[in-house]
Amino acid sequence: MKTVFPRARQELTLVPLADMLTNVVGIAIFILIFTVLAAGGAVVAKRLPYERATSARPVFVLCAADRVYLLDSGPAEKLIERVGQPGSSSNRDNWIKRFNGERIESSGVAVTGKAQMVAKTFGPFTLVRLQVSVTYTPLAAGGESIADVAGAGSRLLAHFRALDRDRFFVRFLVSADGIEAFNAARARAESVGLRSGWSPTDEGSAVTFSLTRGPDPGQPGKDNIL
Repeated sequence: MKTVFPRARQELTLVPLADMLTNVVGIAIFILIFTVLAAGGAVVAKRLPYERATSARPVFVLCAADRVYLLDSGPAEKLIERVGQPGSSSNRDNWIKRFNGERIESSGVAVTGKAQMVAKTFGPFTLVRLQVSVTYTPLAAGGESIADVAGAGSRLLAHFRALDRDRFFVRFLVSADGIEAFNAARARAESVGLRSGWSPTDEGSAVTFSLTRGPDPGQPGKDNIL
């Protein structure tokens, strides 16, 4: 006769699940404590930029070293007036030399020109074209301070008031040392109903605009003058 032994009774235990859950909660609390300590207990509100299409033309404003610089097209147009339009190819070298030697100081910035012939190869063909740009270099005591921008006699505010809100918007170029100046200047733009956008730029760097077709690589664009 076959002997049958009863099976041992197996009990379901939740100890491993509780141990795993405790470990997960402990790690989450550790990360939270580390994050709070690293932030000094401060809660930082972030205002993230967003993009939208517009047919309005940009008015560029540089915010750097706690100052605000208006980068209008007037100095660039004066450079062209001084040297004239580039003529025939036989006089092109002389025109380039004159244009590269020009310098204008206006609105607290020094504006210089750069022109050169650039060759691009497309398969068996080589295209040589004139490339012209202007560089705006902020002067140490130029532009307006934060207090000047906030004042009633601000030149920047007067310029904003003269702009058509349907045709123009303000494009701020902001360096790390110009954030406070940017906040003050943007508040002025908003006070007169102007839309605005911004992009970062390096501290102490000049801003270059192309005067021929399209912007220089990595630089803000501008309507063609030439």
